[in-house]
Formats: sequence, C-alpha cells, structure tokens
Amino acid sequence: MRHTVLSMATAFLVTFTALASAEPGEPLSVETAPERLNPEAPDLERLGALAWRGGLRLTSNHLEFGGLSGLLILEEGRKLLAVTDRGSWITAKLIYDSQGWLASLEDARIGPLLDLHGTPVASTSGASDAEALALLPNGDVLVSFERKHRVLRYALIDGAPSGVPTAFATPRGHPEGSNEGLEGLAELPNGVLGVSEGLTGQGPFGKTSIGFLWTGEAWAETAFRPRDDLAPVGAAPLPDNSGVLLLERHWSRIGGIRVRLSRVPMGSVTPGGMSEAVELAFFRPPIVADNYEGVAARRTQDGETLIYIVSDDNFNILQRNLLVMFAIEE
Repeated sequence: MRHTVLSMATAFLVTFTALASAEPGEPLSVETAPERLNPEAPDLERLGALAWRGGLRLTSNHLEFGGLSGLLILEEGRKLLAVTDRGSWITAKLIYDSQGWLASLEDARIGPLLDLHGTPVASTSGASDAEALALLPNGDVLVSFERKHRVLRYALIDGAPSGVPTAFATPRGHPEGSNEGLEGLAELPNGVLGVSEGLTGQGPFGKTSIGFLWTGEAWAETAFRPRDDLAPVGAAPLPDNSGVLLLERHWSRIGGIRVRLSRVPMGSVTPGGMSEAVELAFFRPPIVADNYEGVAARRTQDGETLIYIVSDDNFNILQRNLLVMFAIEE
C-alpha cells in the first residue's frame, strides 16, 4: 500500500512538473491602448528611414508589471519576451491587424527570474534590475543585470527564461551598485555584444562610448563614436546580419526625452574597433517617445525588416510602458 501511495505521489509530482514547465509563470492581464506616431499630426506615418507600423501603451494592475527593459521577438513575430527592473520576465502573444500593423497583446504571462541558487533574483537587495536580453544560437537566452552586475544564461521554455541559470562571464569596469551596467545585449556572428550607458573613454578622435564583445574566451572592449550627449541603452542584431541596431537615449529636465535609433555596420564591431553609427530615426516629442530601453528586429516572409522598441516606465505613474513597431524603408 505504501509503495502504491508513493508511486501515485511520484506520478502526480511528474505531472505537475510537466504542466508547470509547459506554462511557466502566471497569467497577466495587460490592457493596450493604441498610440500614434505623432498625436499632433495623426496622418504622419514616417520618421527618418522608418515607416510607422503601430504602437501600444501597455498597462496592468499587477504590482510587478512595469520597468520593461530588454526585448526579444520570438516565433516569427508571434511572441514578445521582456525583462523588468524588478527581476521579472513577461511574455505575450503579439496580435496584428489585417495590414500587418501591431494591434494588441494576448495571453500575457509573468514570472520571476531565478538566481544561481534557484530563488527569485528579487529576493536579494540590488540584484533584480534586469536590463537586456540576447538569444543564443542554441536557443538559450542571456540576461544582463545592473547594480549587482552580472550576466546569467537561462534555458528558454515556452518563450520564457526558465529554471536555474548558469553564470556567464561578465565584463569588468562597472562600479558595483551603479546603473552603468550592460544596458543592451546582441548575439552577433562574431560574438556577443554588450553596450553600456555610462562607460566612456577617450580615443584618438575624442570621447567614445565603451561596449564589450565576447569572443568565446574573454570580453574585449569595442567603442562607438557618440554624437550629442546620447548614450547607448539597447542593441539588437539585424536579421540579415548586415549590422547592429543601436538605441541611444538622453533625458534632462529642460530638454526632456531624446532618442536615436541607428545602424552600425557589422564589420566595424570588432575587438578594439571604433564603430560609426548611421542614424535611422530621431525621436523627440511630440513624436511618440518615452524611456526607450529595449529593441528587437525580425524579417517577415515578404522580406520586410520590422523593428520593435519598448520603453521602461521605472514604475513611475508619470512615465509609460510603450511598445512601438516600425519597418525600415530607406
């Protein structure tokens, strides 16, 4: 009898584990409201080299919803994955209208990112600030964190970083406790690119923004020539491997928010190299803009390159979580 009870308990545990693995996290109710490229010019559908393909303001009553930072677009554009400042991951199904424009989200879920001991990163002070995502060729995902600077590698299960991660090498040079860590990650043909908002250096042509390139053995510095006072906050590979999307941002009380999206040629992102970014679009109100931090790109079956950008509201009622979509039309 005891053997039968133990067998039933084991079977129940296996079944429960399988169900939990199939649907990680918990359901999340997210409300969406449409955004225009420029509310003051409703017919505007182009910004620089980008064509507007729809935007959404995302809100939820869930206490852990907000602070959206890193972004991946998975399953040929059908699923979104983001990480947050409070150590959560969020997934959702992306819904498009008949013209292929971004229309809404469905089936959203939220769950905790775990640390190396299997406990939520949010349970340790200063350890929850997840900032960036990169999808590796084997299907695993990297997540970078600020304040307690580190990079962790997770298995991707049903589109979510799941289970106990493994440690990934972390570049040095970030002051512990600061928010100058890796704000952007991108898997490239020659390694993993990490970009930092706060680290700068002095090169032969003046001030540079310092990034890092993981070559498989070590992190090497790589540099970007900054323009104005904008700093890198996000990066994503272009789907044809021709270059890297670089998201730069600056905010001030007087000037407000300013954001630039640029393309960096793939060949210039090398250890010790200096990259020149080519501007695709510049965002400044009344153009729809907020604290943009995450960027991702994909290629459609028709050969169109779509770009998605997400903003971080810092859990502040005066800011917004935005998700916007563009097509490159140069």
